[in-house]
Amino acid sequence: MIKKLALLAASLAAFVATPSHATQFIDFESEPAFTGPSITVDGVTFSNGMGDVQFGDFSPQRDGNQALFNVGSDALLFQFNTDVQSIQFDFGHDNTVSFGTPAMAMLTLFFHGTQTAQVGVALDQDDLLNQSVFFNAGDGSDGFNSATFEFVDASFQSSGLVEIVDNVSITGISVAPPPPPAVPEPSTWLMLIMGLGCVGASMRARGARNSASFA
Repeated sequence: MIKKLALLAASLAAFVATPSHATQFIDFESEPAFTGPSITVDGVTFSNGMGDVQFGDFSPQRDGNQALFNVGSDALLFQFNTDVQSIQFDFGHDNTVSFGTPAMAMLTLFFHGTQTAQVGVALDQDDLLNQSVFFNAGDGSDGFNSATFEFVDASFQSSGLVEIVDNVSITGISVAPPPPPAVPEPSTWLMLIMGLGCVGASMRARGARNSASFA
């Protein structure tokens, strides 16, 4: 019995201490028409330092579904209102172009202005929004709070293609609650149960004496 109680307490402590992750999903479907240098959606600001971003359906990329288009000459900038652990989104481009050398979709992550990671995906160049990119900084890391995304050539120079982004999934940094109190040892449980038993026996004996005095 004592061992079962100790195991139950340990299981509850482990459950309480499990880090929590808040995941956010942005698909731009409910956003009104927009063209401008920056737009904030659900706490994430999308911008371009040398042009505009806009929402729209540019077939054949989405076939009726709205996406975000980076129509400026700079990389698409993501600015998050909190530190982020992971990001994933779909992407494509708006015209079929061959560079003669493989082109890359490049996602660069920053933590308060300092580059922390970079992920490259070979670009299909098939004029469709049918690829995705993913990055996870991992539990226990500082994560990142901004990112850039652009299409580059083999020399890592901007390709000039329009980046199209949709179905953005963001997971915040895990937050573990304070550690729970230490789980008592089996001997402590035994002493506690014996103490409660002694208190109960004393109360029963006192009740019996009181009953006898009134008889």
